[in-house]
Amino acid sequence: MVLDDTEPKFWREFLELHTLPLSERHYNYWPQQPAEFRETVEKYTAALLDLAQRLLAVISESLGLKPSYLKEALGEPHQNIVFQCYPPCPEPGKTLGLPAHSDVVAITILMQEGDGLEVAAENDTWELVPNHPNAFVVNLADQIEIITNGRYKSANHRAIVNSDRTRRSYVTFYHPAKDQKIFPAPELVDEKVGPVYRELFYIEYLQALAAERGGKRLVQSFAIDNPLVS
Repeated sequence: MVLDDTEPKFWREFLELHTLPLSERHYNYWPQQPAEFRETVEKYTAALLDLAQRLLAVISESLGLKPSYLKEALGEPHQNIVFQCYPPCPEPGKTLGLPAHSDVVAITILMQEGDGLEVAAENDTWELVPNHPNAFVVNLADQIEIITNGRYKSANHRAIVNSDRTRRSYVTFYHPAKDQKIFPAPELVDEKVGPVYRELFYIEYLQALAAERGGKRLVQSFAIDNPLVS
């Protein structure tokens, strides 16, 4: 097999399931086998919901905010999980598992089997995120960058593939509600500089994502001094 060089190729198989709110947990789309799949996913995502909210409390306190600030600012939690498989690729230099991006959500918790996750570093280089068995990788995402007025940055990252082994990852995303208004915490806005990002409803962010991805951090388009922002 030879890959066509005329356009980028992304080498990934995945299954995405929505777990919160319960009204979006459509079991008819969930695999029926193995028999314990449903119960396992429900327990796992419930545990990661708790972990995400614990992390939000720690981040809030680190900024001098009350522990519940970020949880309240994000509103009703929405959650989905993506099971990802990156099979061996015959020409890994010509493709990616996922292109460069930052996650549009609030916080992402990932467990990976094998190396392949890279994070953007200085001088336009990429650094491999070490794979530690039985450990999570936590990405702070775009909505946290907006609410913290840029104090915390969302991580620009990508997935690479290889020619000799399959890599799997299990990614759980913590979203705000679609109708939630997201804006910088007033306590974190410098009086002289002002807010770095404008107010928006999360649904606006999702609509912008659908319109343009482009391998960049979408959050930059919502900066107040960005000419693309209306």
